[in-house]
Amino acid sequence: MGDERLDSLLTCTLETFILDQLKSNELVEKWSNNKTGRRMHPLLYNRQLQFCAGVSGGGKDTCQGDSGGPLMMFTTSNQWVLVGLTSYGIGCARAAYPVVYTRVAYYQDWIRTTTSGVYTNATSSVSANIDPYSSNTSIKFFRSQPLTHLLFLFFPLLLIKIYLS
Repeated sequence: MGDERLDSLLTCTLETFILDQLKSNELVEKWSNNKTGRRMHPLLYNRQLQFCAGVSGGGKDTCQGDSGGPLMMFTTSNQWVLVGLTSYGIGCARAAYPVVYTRVAYYQDWIRTTTSGVYTNATSSVSANIDPYSSNTSIKFFRSQPLTHLLFLFFPLLLIKIYLS
């Protein structure tokens, strides 16, 4: 979890914080009108595949080392659902720079096929509601360094299994 410092130590404890989903036009506006004058390249953001979220005042966000980490949403049926994966951002916890997340719902067919249908449609219905055109939605980010290491350890094995099947 970022705290505006790139040199802070990584933690081994699970950390959480609430993010607000931003409309895609808000993301482009924030990245276009920031203090550095850098503009977001339109090819780097695809609202069908991605969505953005952040804390309006900054101060809490994902940071370097969080890529691939889960973004969860608590549903009205009282369950946590994976809706996004940390993709990229600029710096850590900067107010003018929301983070871009991979939209898990876009890959639901691939996930269902790859996992032999183990995962249900809960992810698809909820993730589909994480929409760049919707009003702000609160989403929770979970970060755990050991989990990240396990993900990177087992993901290549999953790919090998997929290609050998």
